[in-house]
Amino acid sequence: MKTVKNIDNLLTKRVSFIIPTKNRVKYFKKALKIYRSLRKKGDELVVIDGNSSDQTIKVAKRSKLIDIFLSEPDLNNVHATNKGLLLARGKYAVILPDDDTIFSQGLEKAVETMEKHQEIDVLVCGGIVKYEGKRALHYNYVGPGQNYGKSVLDVFIHGACGLGFLIRKSSLAKSNLFPNTPIADLAFMVNCIKTGLNIKFCRIKMYQATIYKHSIIISQKDSVQKEVKKLTIENTSTWFYYKRRFKDLIWSYTRYKPVLILVTLIADLLHTIRDRKNYFVPKKRVRYLWDGGFS
Repeated sequence: MKTVKNIDNLLTKRVSFIIPTKNRVKYFKKALKIYRSLRKKGDELVVIDGNSSDQTIKVAKRSKLIDIFLSEPDLNNVHATNKGLLLARGKYAVILPDDDTIFSQGLEKAVETMEKHQEIDVLVCGGIVKYEGKRALHYNYVGPGQNYGKSVLDVFIHGACGLGFLIRKSSLAKSNLFPNTPIADLAFMVNCIKTGLNIKFCRIKMYQATIYKHSIIISQKDSVQKEVKKLTIENTSTWFYYKRRFKDLIWSYTRYKPVLILVTLIADLLHTIRDRKNYFVPKKRVRYLWDGGFS
C-alpha cells in the first residue's frame, strides 16, 4: 500500500497542457508549435481527439511532443476538455485550444505566482481578444481594487475566459469539472466561487484569443445567449441580467450619442451597489497595468 500526504505528491508533472481537437488538423498543427514554445522541464501535453477523420491522428502519431493521446468519440469540446483534466498528471492544468495562443512569459509568471501562493486554487489571468481578419483588440482585464473571486457577481461583471485559467489540479476535488454548456468557462468559475475555492485575478497578459466564424460564441450564438441569461438569473437576478444587457446596448452607441453615457451613469448610481467603479470608463481610456498584481 502506498501512503501519500496529499494529492500533489501523486502528480508527477509540472504543468499539463490540454488540447481538445477534432477534424481541425490545420489548427492542431499550430497548437503543437505553440506548445513547443511553452514547454519546460517536467511539463506534459495531453491531446484529446474526438475520433477525427482528417489527418489529425496521423500528425499526432508523428509528433514527439505528445505525452498522452486519446482518440475516441466525444460529446463536444467541453467533454474532451474534462477527459484531459482527468488524465492530466501535472500539478497545474492549462487548457490550450487548438486555435488560440498562450504567451510563454505570461504563463511562467502565472506558474511562479501559484508556486508562491499555495492557497490559490485557480488563477485567472488576462489577455487579448480579437476577431478574425480585424485589427481591433479587446482586453480581458480586471483593474486593481476589484477583489475578483469574492462573489459570483464578479464573473458576470468582468467575465471569465478559460484560456487564462491556471488550475491547481488538486483543487478539482473540491469543485466540479467544466459543466457541459456552451458557456463552460463562466459556469465553471461560478461553481468554483460558490464551492468556496480561492480564486484570484492576476494582472498577467497570458493569452490571445481569436474569434472565428466557427467559434462557439458565433456558431452557437443563440444557445450562448440563452445559457448566459439562465446562468445570470440563477445566480444574480432578472434585474441584474437586463441591466447588463442595457449597458452593453448603450455602449455600442456611445461614440455617436455621448448623452447616453449620462443616462447610464444615473441608472448606475440609482441601482448598482458594488459594480459601478470604473465600469463606465470608455475602453480607450483604461490603463492596462500588467504588473502581476491581484485585482
